[in-house]
Amino acid sequence: MYKKIVHRSGASLVELILAMTVFSIVVFSISTSLFYGLESISLSGQRIRATLLAEEGLEALRNIRDNDFASLVDGTYGLDETTGEWVFLGSSDTTDGFQREISLLQLNGSTFEATSTVTWSQNLQRNGEVQLFTVLTNWMVESLVGDWSNPLVESNLNLAGSGSGWKIQVSGGYAYIVRQNGSPDFVIVDVSTTSVPLIVSNTAVSGSLRDIRVSGNYAYIASSTNNAEVAVYNISNPLLPILVDSLNLSGNDNAVALDLVGDVLYVVRDGGSDQFVAVDISDPTNITELDAFNLSGSSDDVEVLVGYAYITSNSNSAELTILDVTDPSNISEVDEYNYTGNEDGHVVEVFDNIVIVGRADGDVWISDYSDFNNPILLSVINIGDDINDMDAGNNNTYLFVGTDQNDSELYILDISNLSSPSILGTYDASSDVNGVYYDPTTDRFYAITEDNSLELIILQPS
Repeated sequence: MYKKIVHRSGASLVELILAMTVFSIVVFSISTSLFYGLESISLSGQRIRATLLAEEGLEALRNIRDNDFASLVDGTYGLDETTGEWVFLGSSDTTDGFQREISLLQLNGSTFEATSTVTWSQNLQRNGEVQLFTVLTNWMVESLVGDWSNPLVESNLNLAGSGSGWKIQVSGGYAYIVRQNGSPDFVIVDVSTTSVPLIVSNTAVSGSLRDIRVSGNYAYIASSTNNAEVAVYNISNPLLPILVDSLNLSGNDNAVALDLVGDVLYVVRDGGSDQFVAVDISDPTNITELDAFNLSGSSDDVEVLVGYAYITSNSNSAELTILDVTDPSNISEVDEYNYTGNEDGHVVEVFDNIVIVGRADGDVWISDYSDFNNPILLSVINIGDDINDMDAGNNNTYLFVGTDQNDSELYILDISNLSSPSILGTYDASSDVNGVYYDPTTDRFYAITEDNSLELIILQPS
Protein backbone atom coordinates (compact mmCIF):
# COMPACT_ATOMS: atom_id res chain seq x y z
CA MET A 1 0.00 0.00 0.00
CA TYR A 2 1.26 3.34 -0.91
CA LYS A 3 0.60 6.58 1.09
CA LYS A 4 0.01 9.71 -0.94
CA ILE A 5 2.16 12.56 0.29
CA VAL A 6 1.03 16.09 -0.60
CA HIS A 7 3.67 18.82 -0.57
CA ARG A 8 2.32 22.29 0.46
CA SER A 9 5.49 24.30 -0.14
CA GLY A 10 3.86 26.22 -3.03
CA ALA A 11 0.95 27.36 -0.91
CA SER A 12 3.31 28.50 1.86
CA LEU A 13 5.28 30.62 -0.60
CA VAL A 14 2.14 32.36 -1.82
CA GLU A 15 1.08 33.06 1.73
CA LEU A 16 4.51 34.45 2.50
CA ILE A 17 4.41 36.76 -0.52
CA LEU A 18 0.92 37.98 0.42
CA ALA A 19 1.99 38.61 3.98
CA MET A 20 5.06 40.54 2.83
CA THR A 21 2.90 42.57 0.44
CA VAL A 22 0.39 43.47 3.13
CA PHE A 23 3.21 44.36 5.49
CA SER A 24 4.82 46.57 2.84
CA ILE A 25 1.52 48.37 2.19
CA VAL A 26 1.02 48.99 5.89
CA VAL A 27 4.57 50.28 6.31
CA PHE A 28 4.24 52.47 3.20
CA SER A 29 0.92 53.89 4.41
CA ILE A 30 2.31 54.68 7.83
CA SER A 31 5.47 56.21 6.33
CA THR A 32 3.47 58.26 3.84
CA SER A 33 1.12 59.51 6.57
CA LEU A 34 4.07 60.45 8.74
CA PHE A 35 5.86 62.14 5.82
CA TYR A 36 2.89 64.21 4.72
CA GLY A 37 1.94 64.92 8.28
CA LEU A 38 5.41 66.26 8.98
CA GLU A 39 5.35 68.18 5.68
CA SER A 40 1.98 69.68 6.59
CA ILE A 41 3.30 70.76 9.96
CA SER A 42 6.38 72.23 8.27
CA LEU A 43 4.31 74.15 5.70
CA SER A 44 2.01 75.44 8.41
CA GLY A 45 5.01 76.64 10.39
CA GLN A 46 6.45 78.34 7.31
CA ARG A 47 3.17 80.18 6.67
CA ILE A 48 2.99 81.35 10.26
CA ARG A 49 6.58 82.62 10.04
CA ALA A 50 5.83 84.38 6.74
CA THR A 51 2.70 86.01 8.21
CA LEU A 52 4.68 87.29 11.19
CA LEU A 53 7.31 88.76 8.85
CA ALA A 54 4.59 90.41 6.74
CA GLU A 55 2.99 91.89 9.88
CA GLU A 56 6.40 93.09 11.03
CA GLY A 57 6.78 94.81 7.65
CA LEU A 58 3.54 96.77 8.12
CA GLU A 59 4.52 97.75 11.66
CA ALA A 60 7.93 98.90 10.39
CA LEU A 61 6.13 101.03 7.79
CA ARG A 62 4.10 102.71 10.52
CA ASN A 63 7.31 103.52 12.37
CA ILE A 64 8.86 105.00 9.20
CA ARG A 65 5.67 106.99 8.60
CA ASP A 66 5.70 108.38 12.13
CA ASN A 67 9.37 109.38 11.85
CA ASP A 68 9.04 111.14 8.50
CA PHE A 69 5.98 110.88 6.29
CA ALA A 70 7.93 112.51 3.44
CA SER A 71 10.09 109.37 3.21
CA LEU A 72 7.10 107.45 1.80
CA VAL A 73 7.28 107.40 -2.00
CA ASP A 74 5.64 105.16 -4.59
CA GLY A 75 7.74 102.06 -5.17
CA THR A 76 8.87 98.65 -3.87
CA TYR A 77 11.32 98.41 -0.98
CA GLY A 78 13.17 96.19 1.45
CA LEU A 79 13.52 96.96 5.17
CA ASP A 80 16.49 97.22 7.50
CA GLU A 81 16.90 98.03 11.22
CA THR A 82 20.64 97.59 11.80
CA THR A 83 20.86 101.23 12.89
CA GLY A 84 18.26 100.71 15.58
CA GLU A 85 15.31 102.07 13.61
CA TRP A 86 13.50 100.88 10.53
CA VAL A 87 14.57 102.31 7.16
CA PHE A 88 14.07 101.40 3.51
CA LEU A 89 16.96 99.48 1.92
CA GLY A 90 16.99 98.05 -1.59
CA SER A 91 13.94 96.53 -3.25
CA SER A 92 13.51 93.59 -0.84
CA ASP A 93 14.98 92.00 2.28
CA THR A 94 15.57 88.33 3.15
CA THR A 95 15.39 86.50 6.47
CA ASP A 96 16.15 82.75 6.67
CA GLY A 97 14.99 82.17 3.11
CA PHE A 98 11.89 84.36 3.38
CA GLN A 99 11.90 87.32 0.96
CA ARG A 100 9.89 90.42 1.89
CA GLU A 101 8.83 93.28 -0.36
CA ILE A 102 7.06 96.46 0.72
CA SER A 103 5.01 98.22 -1.98
CA LEU A 104 3.68 101.78 -1.61
CA LEU A 105 1.04 103.50 -3.73
CA GLN A 106 0.07 107.10 -3.02
CA LEU A 107 -3.72 107.53 -3.02
CA ASN A 108 -3.66 111.26 -2.30
CA GLY A 109 -1.41 113.87 -0.71
CA SER A 110 -1.43 112.23 2.70
CA THR A 111 -2.53 108.65 2.14
CA PHE A 112 -0.69 105.56 0.87
CA GLU A 113 -1.89 102.02 0.34
CA ALA A 114 0.83 99.65 1.55
CA THR A 115 1.37 95.98 0.73
CA SER A 116 3.72 93.66 2.63
CA THR A 117 4.47 90.52 0.60
CA VAL A 118 6.54 87.59 1.87
CA THR A 119 7.51 84.70 -0.44
CA TRP A 120 9.46 81.51 0.21
CA SER A 121 10.19 78.10 -1.32
CA GLN A 122 7.79 75.57 0.19
CA ASN A 123 9.31 72.62 -1.67
CA LEU A 124 10.81 71.81 -5.05
CA GLN A 125 7.41 72.07 -6.76
CA ARG A 126 5.96 75.30 -5.41
CA ASN A 127 6.52 78.59 -3.63
CA GLY A 128 4.49 80.10 -0.81
CA GLU A 129 3.22 83.67 -0.52
CA VAL A 130 1.59 85.77 2.18
CA GLN A 131 0.33 89.27 1.39
CA LEU A 132 -1.03 91.82 3.87
CA PHE A 133 -2.44 95.29 3.20
CA THR A 134 -2.93 98.51 5.13
CA VAL A 135 -3.55 102.21 4.54
CA LEU A 136 -1.07 104.76 5.92
CA THR A 137 -2.29 108.28 6.61
CA ASN A 138 -0.34 111.39 7.53
CA TRP A 139 -2.60 112.03 10.51
CA MET A 140 -0.48 115.02 11.59
CA VAL A 141 -1.32 116.86 8.34
CA GLU A 142 -4.99 115.87 8.27
CA SER A 143 -5.44 117.23 11.78
CA LEU A 144 -4.80 120.73 10.38
CA VAL A 145 -8.27 121.08 8.87
CA GLY A 146 -10.04 124.43 8.77
CA ASP A 147 -13.68 125.33 9.21
CA TRP A 148 -15.59 123.82 6.27
CA SER A 149 -19.02 124.94 7.44
CA ASN A 150 -18.81 127.89 5.04
CA PRO A 151 -16.49 127.01 2.14
CA LEU A 152 -15.01 129.93 0.21
CA VAL A 153 -13.74 130.14 -3.36
CA GLU A 154 -10.00 130.69 -3.37
CA SER A 155 -9.63 130.62 -7.17
CA ASN A 156 -11.19 129.32 -10.35
CA LEU A 157 -10.11 128.61 -13.90
CA ASN A 158 -11.63 128.59 -17.37
CA LEU A 159 -10.26 125.81 -19.57
CA ALA A 160 -9.90 126.30 -23.31
CA GLY A 161 -12.72 125.06 -25.52
CA SER A 162 -16.32 124.27 -24.62
CA GLY A 163 -16.10 120.75 -23.19
CA SER A 164 -17.57 119.94 -19.76
CA GLY A 165 -15.16 119.17 -16.96
CA TRP A 166 -15.48 115.58 -15.79
CA LYS A 167 -12.89 114.20 -13.30
CA ILE A 168 -9.77 115.42 -11.49
CA GLN A 169 -6.81 114.05 -9.58
CA VAL A 170 -4.20 116.15 -7.79
CA SER A 171 -0.63 114.93 -7.32
CA GLY A 172 2.71 116.62 -6.75
CA GLY A 173 1.43 120.18 -7.10
CA TYR A 174 -0.45 119.50 -10.35
CA ALA A 175 -4.13 118.95 -11.08
CA TYR A 176 -4.85 116.44 -13.84
CA ILE A 177 -8.25 117.05 -15.44
CA VAL A 178 -10.20 115.11 -18.07
CA ARG A 179 -13.24 116.37 -19.96
CA GLN A 180 -16.00 114.27 -21.46
CA ASN A 181 -16.03 116.16 -24.74
CA GLY A 182 -14.32 118.98 -26.58
CA SER A 183 -10.70 119.65 -27.37
CA PRO A 184 -8.40 119.80 -25.53
CA ASP A 185 -9.80 117.16 -23.18
CA PHE A 186 -6.73 116.34 -21.03
CA VAL A 187 -5.51 119.40 -19.14
CA ILE A 188 -2.69 119.73 -16.61
CA VAL A 189 -2.83 122.67 -14.21
CA ASP A 190 -0.08 123.86 -11.88
CA VAL A 191 -1.75 124.23 -8.46
CA SER A 192 1.39 124.55 -6.35
CA THR A 193 -0.02 127.99 -5.54
CA THR A 194 -3.72 127.25 -5.15
CA SER A 195 -4.67 130.92 -5.28
CA VAL A 196 -3.20 131.22 -8.79
CA PRO A 197 -3.75 127.99 -10.80
CA LEU A 198 -1.93 127.96 -14.14
CA ILE A 199 -2.58 125.76 -17.17
CA VAL A 200 0.70 124.16 -18.24
CA SER A 201 -0.51 121.84 -21.04
CA ASN A 202 -3.57 121.01 -23.16
CA THR A 203 -3.75 117.63 -24.89
CA ALA A 204 -6.32 116.18 -27.28
CA VAL A 205 -7.15 112.54 -26.54
CA SER A 206 -9.44 110.50 -28.79
CA GLY A 207 -12.89 109.61 -27.54
CA SER A 208 -14.98 110.85 -24.64
CA LEU A 209 -12.84 110.83 -21.48
CA ARG A 210 -14.41 109.51 -18.26
CA ASP A 211 -11.75 109.09 -15.56
CA ILE A 212 -8.07 109.51 -14.71
CA ARG A 213 -5.55 108.03 -12.28
CA VAL A 214 -2.00 109.26 -11.75
CA SER A 215 0.92 107.25 -10.38
CA GLY A 216 4.51 108.42 -10.54
CA ASN A 217 5.34 109.65 -14.02
CA TYR A 218 2.24 108.24 -15.71
CA ALA A 219 -1.41 109.16 -16.13
CA TYR A 220 -3.99 106.50 -17.02
CA ILE A 221 -7.12 107.70 -18.81
CA ALA A 222 -10.43 105.90 -19.41
CA SER A 223 -12.27 106.74 -22.61
CA SER A 224 -14.94 105.67 -25.10
CA THR A 225 -12.44 104.92 -27.87
CA ASN A 226 -13.21 101.38 -29.07
CA ASN A 227 -9.62 100.45 -29.86
CA ALA A 228 -8.06 102.28 -26.91
CA GLU A 229 -10.36 102.28 -23.89
CA VAL A 230 -7.29 102.89 -21.69
CA ALA A 231 -4.60 105.40 -22.69
CA VAL A 232 -1.26 105.86 -20.88
CA TYR A 233 0.57 109.20 -20.89
CA ASN A 234 4.07 109.92 -19.66
CA ILE A 235 3.71 113.09 -17.56
CA SER A 236 7.29 113.35 -16.28
CA ASN A 237 7.28 116.67 -18.12
CA PRO A 238 3.83 118.16 -17.35
CA LEU A 239 4.35 120.70 -20.11
CA LEU A 240 4.46 117.92 -22.70
CA PRO A 241 2.46 114.74 -21.90
CA ILE A 242 3.38 111.91 -24.27
CA LEU A 243 1.15 108.98 -25.21
CA VAL A 244 3.22 105.83 -24.55
CA ASP A 245 0.65 103.03 -24.78
CA SER A 246 -3.04 102.16 -24.98
CA LEU A 247 -5.13 99.05 -24.48
CA ASN A 248 -7.95 97.74 -26.64
CA LEU A 249 -10.44 95.86 -24.48
CA SER A 250 -12.83 93.32 -26.01
CA GLY A 251 -16.09 94.65 -27.40
CA ASN A 252 -17.15 98.24 -27.98
CA ASP A 253 -18.17 99.30 -24.48
CA ASN A 254 -16.77 102.44 -22.89
CA ALA A 255 -14.32 102.52 -20.00
CA VAL A 256 -16.00 104.76 -17.39
CA ALA A 257 -14.00 104.50 -14.15
CA LEU A 258 -10.55 103.53 -12.91
CA ASP A 259 -8.70 102.69 -9.74
CA LEU A 260 -5.05 101.86 -9.31
CA VAL A 261 -3.28 99.70 -6.71
CA GLY A 262 0.41 98.94 -7.07
CA ASP A 263 1.11 97.57 -10.54
CA VAL A 264 -2.54 96.88 -11.34
CA LEU A 265 -5.07 99.24 -12.93
CA TYR A 266 -8.73 98.31 -12.46
CA VAL A 267 -11.18 99.34 -15.19
CA VAL A 268 -14.99 99.27 -15.20
CA ARG A 269 -17.09 99.63 -18.32
CA ASP A 270 -20.69 100.60 -19.03
CA GLY A 271 -21.75 97.35 -20.67
CA GLY A 272 -20.67 94.17 -22.42
CA SER A 273 -19.57 90.79 -21.09
CA ASP A 274 -16.32 91.91 -19.46
CA GLN A 275 -17.28 95.00 -17.49
CA PHE A 276 -14.50 94.69 -14.91
CA VAL A 277 -10.92 94.32 -16.12
CA ALA A 278 -7.61 94.07 -14.25
CA VAL A 279 -4.64 95.46 -16.21
CA ASP A 280 -0.95 94.88 -15.55
CA ILE A 281 0.84 98.27 -15.63
CA SER A 282 4.19 97.12 -14.23
CA ASP A 283 5.58 98.37 -17.55
CA PRO A 284 3.47 101.46 -18.37
CA THR A 285 4.72 101.39 -21.96
CA ASN A 286 3.38 97.86 -22.45
CA ILE A 287 0.21 97.33 -20.43
CA THR A 288 -1.60 93.99 -20.67
CA GLU A 289 -4.90 92.52 -19.51
CA LEU A 290 -4.70 90.12 -16.54
CA ASP A 291 -8.30 89.00 -16.11
CA ALA A 292 -11.87 90.16 -16.71
CA PHE A 293 -15.17 89.59 -14.96
CA ASN A 294 -18.80 89.99 -16.04
CA LEU A 295 -21.05 92.20 -13.88
CA SER A 296 -24.77 92.91 -13.63
CA GLY A 297 -26.09 96.14 -15.14
CA SER A 298 -24.05 99.07 -16.38
CA SER A 299 -21.14 99.91 -14.08
CA ASP A 300 -20.42 103.48 -12.92
CA ASP A 301 -17.58 103.58 -10.39
CA VAL A 302 -14.95 101.43 -8.71
CA GLU A 303 -12.73 101.63 -5.66
CA VAL A 304 -10.21 98.96 -4.67
CA LEU A 305 -8.94 98.53 -1.13
CA VAL A 306 -6.94 95.74 0.56
CA GLY A 307 -7.67 93.08 -2.04
CA TYR A 308 -11.34 93.85 -2.78
CA ALA A 309 -13.01 95.86 -5.54
CA TYR A 310 -16.24 97.73 -4.81
CA ILE A 311 -18.28 98.53 -7.94
CA THR A 312 -21.51 100.51 -8.33
CA SER A 313 -23.99 100.01 -11.15
CA ASN A 314 -27.52 100.74 -12.39
CA SER A 315 -28.68 97.19 -11.68
CA ASN A 316 -31.81 97.30 -9.50
CA SER A 317 -30.77 94.08 -7.79
CA ALA A 318 -27.03 94.76 -7.53
CA GLU A 319 -26.31 98.46 -6.97
CA LEU A 320 -23.04 97.31 -5.35
CA THR A 321 -20.85 94.36 -6.30
CA ILE A 322 -17.76 93.27 -4.37
CA LEU A 323 -15.04 91.24 -6.11
CA ASP A 324 -12.03 89.47 -4.62
CA VAL A 325 -8.97 90.78 -6.48
CA THR A 326 -6.34 89.47 -4.08
CA ASP A 327 -5.02 87.67 -7.17
CA PRO A 328 -5.76 90.09 -10.05
CA SER A 329 -5.21 87.32 -12.58
CA ASN A 330 -7.95 85.21 -10.98
CA ILE A 331 -10.88 87.48 -10.07
CA SER A 332 -13.84 86.03 -8.19
CA GLU A 333 -17.11 87.45 -6.88
CA VAL A 334 -17.74 87.95 -3.18
CA ASP A 335 -21.39 88.97 -3.57
CA GLU A 336 -23.90 91.37 -5.09
CA TYR A 337 -25.85 93.71 -2.83
CA ASN A 338 -29.34 95.05 -3.45
CA TYR A 339 -30.11 98.47 -2.00
CA THR A 340 -33.73 99.40 -1.30
CA GLY A 341 -35.45 101.12 -4.23
CA ASN A 342 -34.56 101.28 -7.91
CA GLU A 343 -32.15 104.22 -7.96
CA ASP A 344 -28.76 103.62 -9.59
CA GLY A 345 -25.59 103.29 -7.58
CA HIS A 346 -23.39 106.08 -9.00
CA VAL A 347 -20.22 106.43 -6.93
CA VAL A 348 -18.47 104.59 -4.12
CA GLU A 349 -16.00 105.60 -1.39
CA VAL A 350 -14.33 102.99 0.84
CA PHE A 351 -12.17 103.20 3.96
CA ASP A 352 -11.50 100.67 6.70
CA ASN A 353 -14.62 98.43 6.52
CA ILE A 354 -16.95 101.31 5.66
CA VAL A 355 -18.56 101.50 2.22
CA ILE A 356 -20.34 104.69 1.14
CA VAL A 357 -22.54 104.57 -1.97
CA GLY A 358 -23.90 107.72 -3.62
CA ARG A 359 -27.06 107.18 -5.65
CA ALA A 360 -28.94 108.89 -8.46
CA ASP A 361 -31.65 110.21 -6.11
CA GLY A 362 -29.19 112.06 -3.85
CA ASP A 363 -29.07 109.33 -1.21
CA VAL A 364 -25.75 108.64 0.49
CA TRP A 365 -25.77 105.13 2.00
CA ILE A 366 -23.20 104.35 4.71
CA SER A 367 -22.69 100.67 5.56
CA ASP A 368 -20.31 98.50 7.57
CA TYR A 369 -18.98 95.60 5.49
CA SER A 370 -16.78 94.01 8.16
CA ASP A 371 -18.71 90.83 7.39
CA PHE A 372 -19.46 90.52 3.68
CA ASN A 373 -22.17 87.98 4.48
CA ASN A 374 -23.92 90.34 6.85
CA PRO A 375 -23.38 94.01 5.96
CA ILE A 376 -24.91 96.51 8.36
CA LEU A 377 -26.60 99.68 7.10
CA LEU A 378 -25.48 102.46 9.45
CA SER A 379 -27.31 105.43 7.96
CA VAL A 380 -28.76 107.15 4.89
CA ILE A 381 -28.67 110.89 4.25
CA ASN A 382 -30.28 112.57 1.25
CA ILE A 383 -28.79 115.69 -0.34
CA GLY A 384 -31.22 116.29 -3.17
CA ASP A 385 -30.00 115.16 -6.57
CA ASP A 386 -27.57 112.87 -8.44
CA ILE A 387 -24.34 112.14 -6.56
CA ASN A 388 -21.56 112.42 -9.16
CA ASP A 389 -18.38 112.09 -7.13
CA MET A 390 -17.15 111.80 -3.52
CA ASP A 391 -13.86 112.02 -1.63
CA ALA A 392 -13.23 111.49 2.09
CA GLY A 393 -10.96 113.71 4.20
CA ASN A 394 -9.99 114.77 7.71
CA ASN A 395 -9.17 111.21 8.77
CA ASN A 396 -12.34 110.02 7.04
CA THR A 397 -14.60 112.21 9.17
CA TYR A 398 -15.60 114.53 6.28
CA LEU A 399 -17.09 113.56 2.94
CA PHE A 400 -16.67 116.03 0.04
CA VAL A 401 -19.45 115.53 -2.51
CA GLY A 402 -20.24 116.80 -6.02
CA THR A 403 -23.87 116.70 -7.19
CA ASP A 404 -26.46 117.97 -9.70
CA GLN A 405 -28.40 119.80 -6.97
CA ASN A 406 -29.11 123.23 -8.50
CA ASP A 407 -28.80 125.44 -5.43
CA SER A 408 -25.87 123.64 -3.77
CA GLU A 409 -23.85 121.43 -6.08
CA LEU A 410 -21.08 120.98 -3.49
CA TYR A 411 -21.55 119.43 -0.06
CA ILE A 412 -19.28 118.78 2.89
CA LEU A 413 -20.78 116.08 5.10
CA ASP A 414 -19.70 115.43 8.67
CA ILE A 415 -19.46 111.63 8.92
CA SER A 416 -17.56 111.49 12.22
CA ASN A 417 -20.64 109.70 13.56
CA LEU A 418 -21.34 107.18 10.82
CA SER A 419 -24.76 106.40 12.25
CA SER A 420 -25.80 110.05 12.15
CA PRO A 421 -24.12 112.00 9.32
CA SER A 422 -24.96 115.67 8.89
CA ILE A 423 -24.48 118.47 6.35
CA LEU A 424 -21.55 120.59 7.53
CA GLY A 425 -21.35 123.02 4.63
CA THR A 426 -22.51 123.65 1.05
CA TYR A 427 -21.53 125.76 -1.95
CA ASP A 428 -23.69 126.84 -4.87
CA ALA A 429 -21.62 126.35 -8.01
CA SER A 430 -22.68 127.79 -11.35
CA SER A 431 -23.30 124.35 -12.87
CA ASP A 432 -23.41 120.63 -12.08
CA VAL A 433 -20.26 119.28 -10.42
CA ASN A 434 -18.99 116.04 -11.98
CA GLY A 435 -15.66 115.54 -10.22
CA VAL A 436 -14.24 116.36 -6.80
CA TYR A 437 -10.91 115.92 -5.05
CA TYR A 438 -9.89 116.83 -1.51
CA ASP A 439 -6.17 117.48 -0.93
CA PRO A 440 -5.34 117.13 2.78
CA THR A 441 -1.82 118.52 2.35
CA THR A 442 -3.25 121.95 1.49
CA ASP A 443 -6.75 121.51 2.96
CA ARG A 444 -8.32 122.41 -0.38
CA PHE A 445 -11.44 121.13 -2.14
CA TYR A 446 -11.24 120.90 -5.97
CA ALA A 447 -14.42 120.80 -8.06
CA ILE A 448 -14.81 120.12 -11.79
CA THR A 449 -18.01 121.54 -13.29
CA GLU A 450 -20.00 121.67 -16.52
CA ASP A 451 -19.73 125.46 -16.71
CA ASN A 452 -17.82 126.16 -19.94
CA SER A 453 -16.35 129.34 -18.50
CA LEU A 454 -15.54 127.95 -15.04
CA GLU A 455 -14.58 124.28 -15.24
CA LEU A 456 -12.26 124.32 -12.20
CA ILE A 457 -13.12 125.72 -8.77
CA ILE A 458 -10.73 125.56 -5.78
CA LEU A 459 -12.39 126.06 -2.40
CA GLN A 460 -10.83 126.73 0.97
CA PRO A 461 -12.22 126.61 4.53
CA SER A 462 -13.50 129.84 6.06
